[in-house]
Amino acid sequence: MIRPGHILKQLKQFALREYKEKHPLSVLVVRTKPKTLFTRGFLSSLRVTQQQVSQYAVICTYQKHARVYSFSTAGKLLGAENVENSPEFKKKMQKNASKLLVLPKK
Repeated sequence: MIRPGHILKQLKQFALREYKEKHPLSVLVVRTKPKTLFTRGFLSSLRVTQQQVSQYAVICTYQKHARVYSFSTAGKLLGAENVENSPEFKKKMQKNASKLLVLPKK
């Protein structure tokens, strides 16, 4: 089994390589949060959650678009896609993911 610390090192190296080679405005490494499917009871005593297929994501932000690289729980690259760099995308990412690394460091 692959340790989470080893996966985070791989993601950090990938993010640094993307930042150095492609010069985006920023690079963000995030972990996706589980999605709640069903809640029941007083104060949500029973909660059914579903983990998404891609556990981690590296988001490279450019002027007009962002490139999202999806990674599995084992740290394997699942694919990449270009999305429009809009306020709705940023709001969705803040809601559904937690930050692990931000480049450039301010």
